Amino acid sequence: MKELLSLKELGEVHGVPEQAMKKYFKADAKKPPGRRYLPDPDFVIGGGRLRGRVPGLELIEESDDESKNNRSDARYGWLPATGLAWQRPGQGARRDLAQPGEPAPAYIVEQIAAAVQVVQATYAVSELLMSEPIGDDKAHRRWNSRYEAAVATREAARGAFADTFGDQAPIPTPQQVLHQQHRHAD
Repeated sequence: MKELLSLKELGEVHGVPEQAMKKYFKADAKKPPGRRYLPDPDFVIGGGRLRGRVPGLELIEESDDESKNNRSDARYGWLPATGLAWQRPGQGARRDLAQPGEPAPAYIVEQIAAAVQVVQATYAVSELLMSEPIGDDKAHRRWNSRYEAAVATREAARGAFADTFGDQAPIPTPQQVLHQQHRHAD
């Protein structure tokens, strides 16, 4: 099972009030991709997106209730990595993530991408931790090998992230890189 951020939680991560998130969402309906305030959702449930493409789920004629095909009855979700990588639009972006008076460092694309890889790998490890089987030895051995592989992937991602900084010390955390990216964008 995938666990996703809701629109409200996406805003909470970035200190954006729920009403502002709803305004961004509503405005995005009229904007072309690439010009929207919010990141494209990773998952959409409902909203008529599959009408006419799934047997038994027919298109609704214009004369019928059009609201059944509109996005208001859809539910949207963002992966945690997508949520962390999102840049809040406008002047209200978070500024509380760096020390006062300290200029925000500019990170290169490779450093930002490596930070996202660490966050995604960490998320995969946490998903496995929540699904640890109890009692069944065979299932536990399978789970243990998947867990060890996920931890190895996370450690490799951490190493690749550290390598993008060379001899720079101290190396920031992946979360600091992603949050600073938002500050620097302003």
